[in-house]
Amino acid sequence: MAITKNTINWNVNSLTKAFADGTITFGNAIQRGFVWDKKRMSKLPYSIIMGYPIPAIYSIETDERVMVKGKEKKVYDCIDGKQRSTTLYKFLNNEFALEGLDPIAMDDGTELDLNGKTFEELDEDMQNDIKQYPLTMYAFSDITDEQVAEMMSLLNNGKPLTGTENARIRAKHLDIIQKIASHAVLTENLSATAIKKYDNEDIVIKLALLMDETKELSNDNIRKAYETYTFGENKIKEINETFDFVKYALEEATDDKKIIKKIIKKANLITVCYVAWQYMNEVEGEYEDKVSEFADRISKFFDGEGKGGTISEDYNNACTNATMRASNVDMRNSELYDYVMSEEEDSEETED
Repeated sequence: MAITKNTINWNVNSLTKAFADGTITFGNAIQRGFVWDKKRMSKLPYSIIMGYPIPAIYSIETDERVMVKGKEKKVYDCIDGKQRSTTLYKFLNNEFALEGLDPIAMDDGTELDLNGKTFEELDEDMQNDIKQYPLTMYAFSDITDEQVAEMMSLLNNGKPLTGTENARIRAKHLDIIQKIASHAVLTENLSATAIKKYDNEDIVIKLALLMDETKELSNDNIRKAYETYTFGENKIKEINETFDFVKYALEEATDDKKIIKKIIKKANLITVCYVAWQYMNEVEGEYEDKVSEFADRISKFFDGEGKGGTISEDYNNACTNATMRASNVDMRNSELYDYVMSEEEDSEETED
């Protein structure tokens, strides 16, 4: 079935205004988080200044409407163009300075160095040229999830969407998953590459399943969970509280960067979060004391060798192959749990 496409002719200024007033959004499952660094961001204004063409933005016309200065306006959900749109919005609002650019050869034989300049520090003519630079947005209506997936595959030179990307299109509570996955314990410890692959979302879903005593965390199960899992208020609260606890524990854990690096590996971090959730619920005491004690225990546990990097041979063996198979997940959880809780019991006996 053919889809309906409208062509909207904008310029950079109108795009950034739409970004600010909410008439263009980026909630579609296709969209990844903002991942461009400053050098890559700088290349976009530079390209505009040089007059190079900028690819079109692709969006879906939604049924939502917002009021802007007393007028009702349509909302477009962007499926391709988030990095460019966000960069232009940030630049026009002086949120970053240009860097990593080659000097521009001027007609009079001089060179213009734009590095270190924010938008407001450019000369007025250059600011106007950027604001008025023409952009094209294609807005699609009556388009299915399957058509979105196929179109994005074709836009990416025929490269098919990954299983996770396809599952995200059909996600029941993607907005909730994304919100939880933006917690600092994930965004500050996972690499930009890991977040680009949705590892932060993956950890959220796997922790939720573990809390429900589902230990088979294979890709098929996670993709199904994207589409079917319901995040109730209590589960959201539990996960956020667990992430808070682990964040504080990591801050107190150790100054040894090698140990921290092992703890925040995805499989290990999932285990640490799950055991932290159990520890929080089962161990009595002041919150700050529990954070410090847990931090000390995970520091000692991950001060080892092997692929898992722990002092437990069984844990390390469970990190070698099929790490998300139920038996390996259960082994890692049990080994860390037993170590953490046995240490707690020992300390209690000493105090007695």
